[in-house]
Amino acid sequence: MAELELEQRRTLHVLAFLFYRMGLFERAGRVYAVLARPAADGSADARARIGRAACLLALGDPDGALRLINAASAGRVLSTAEAPLLLMKAQALHAQGRAEESAAARDAYMRLAGERSSS
Repeated sequence: MAELELEQRRTLHVLAFLFYRMGLFERAGRVYAVLARPAADGSADARARIGRAACLLALGDPDGALRLINAASAGRVLSTAEAPLLLMKAQALHAQGRAEESAAARDAYMRLAGERSSS
């Protein structure tokens, strides 16, 4: 498959988001999956992985969502703009019955989101 141009990627992101907002989680997930494929230079589209994780959560697959969330946040400190990723992680962990870890992720979200609202 040929590499997507920037405008094509932007258009597909909008389409995936619209599908998600319409409750068409499987369709949105398929578009995000295409966008999440590594580029020729090896770079990955973190936003697409996060979108796909949101779709998996909505479809009742917390294991798949958690794998993508962990991959998107691995080895780095999240910025305040990425605070919702921690909330998604808390939701996935809660769905797995991991209450303590879910609470810790939720608390980390609250701290990070609080930093965003106070700046």
